[in-house]
Amino acid sequence: MIGDAYISGPAYMGSPAIIQTLGQFAGAIVSLTWKGIEFIDHFDHGRELQTSVHYGPIEEDEAGTQAGSQSQLLAFVHKRNVVITRTRPALYYGGGPSPDTTIWKRVQVGWGGFKNVIDYRTSVTVTSLHPQMAVEAPTAYMNSFLSCTGSCVSSPPRTSAVPIRRFRSSS
Repeated sequence: MIGDAYISGPAYMGSPAIIQTLGQFAGAIVSLTWKGIEFIDHFDHGRELQTSVHYGPIEEDEAGTQAGSQSQLLAFVHKRNVVITRTRPALYYGGGPSPDTTIWKRVQVGWGGFKNVIDYRTSVTVTSLHPQMAVEAPTAYMNSFLSCTGSCVSSPPRTSAVPIRRFRSSS
């Protein structure tokens, strides 16, 4: 299926980082595994590593998520350790894909000579005006067995929102 891919970089400490994307989730990252530990999975909705856009005064009001069930994958490129996607995100509370928003993403395992760095770049294009807008880029809800060394936000049992330390974002 278009959007299904595995990418990995050079081994670091005896094991490569392996990222999986799925077309079912519009090319969002559904798995990040290193040394046999899956840090990101798609056990339930929302755990994918993805970008989301919020347009309303309430956090989930009129939100578009890359991995939404009705998101559209518009473009997909996969070469060795790089994956690039362009997606029209699905609105969180239904209504299908957002008519005025696209999310572009480029992910590379191994970056700048560092085997253990994942370079995640994203941009959001919006073609109409909104009174409010917020972008979460990237966001992931990770397995509860991970300890948190920075600031963490509590979420439902078995998960915690952990800020991803290495990313570049523009909106």
